[in-house]
Amino acid sequence: YCNWLSSKENLTPVYKSVGKKQVVTYRGEGKYEVDDWEIDETANGYRLPKEDEWISACRAGTLTTWSMGNSSELLYKYCQMYPETTSIKCGKKLPNALGVFDMHGNVNEWLWSDTLDASQTMVKGGSFFGDKELCKVEGGMSEYRIESRSSNGIRLVLGSPSF
Repeated sequence: YCNWLSSKENLTPVYKSVGKKQVVTYRGEGKYEVDDWEIDETANGYRLPKEDEWISACRAGTLTTWSMGNSSELLYKYCQMYPETTSIKCGKKLPNALGVFDMHGNVNEWLWSDTLDASQTMVKGGSFFGDKELCKVEGGMSEYRIESRSSNGIRLVLGSPSF
């Protein structure tokens, strides 16, 4: 999607397919094939944020558990989380101090990770399906890419970082 959107807007795509990889399913029941990607560090197109970029945007200048402080009592004003049963349209909760909506809860956000193997992706932010612990700035988890979930989404970044 990032490459498609970049091309549509006459930007240089960030991701370059360099073939396929065989990876083992998360339960070790078999193998499946995934695309293998490289980053064009000079590209100016859309991409997934790196973990440190996501944390910086989420923190919004704070050093607290959540961008609005250390108390979870205010979290519901900023965060769609368990026991909710569905995501909501972005912007229905309060933004953080940078004006960015839905950094906590609503949907887990996929990140670019060089440290995970090709079968996994990093997600952060928590979702409507998760509790307040998964919505922490430093929360998050890796999960298997083969698992498509309604609690996952993306937040795009424009431009090339220093990888």
